[in-house]
Amino acid sequence: MVHLTGMLGFMHTYYVLGLRHADGWIGYGGRIYDARFVALAKMGPPLDLQLRATKIRQRENQVFGRYEFLFTQAGTLIYQGDQAAMWMRVTES
Repeated sequence: MVHLTGMLGFMHTYYVLGLRHADGWIGYGGRIYDARFVALAKMGPPLDLQLRATKIRQRENQVFGRYEFLFTQAGTLIYQGDQAAMWMRVTES
């Protein structure tokens, strides 16, 4: 479940914020403020994954994001989280 939060954060920065590895952007999970594993997911039914950016602070070479996550399966809450991440643009110099 925690790996899925990282993948959703990556998708947010790639598709919404436009940060690309090819341009030198790298990301790190910063902190897990809250992680609640409410129920076990079952094999078969799809998981519905929801990410909501609650705070984005952008600078020229640095982006901080804080996110809320809700994962459900067939209407049952599976995971709820509050996490932060940091992206930095690295250059050769």
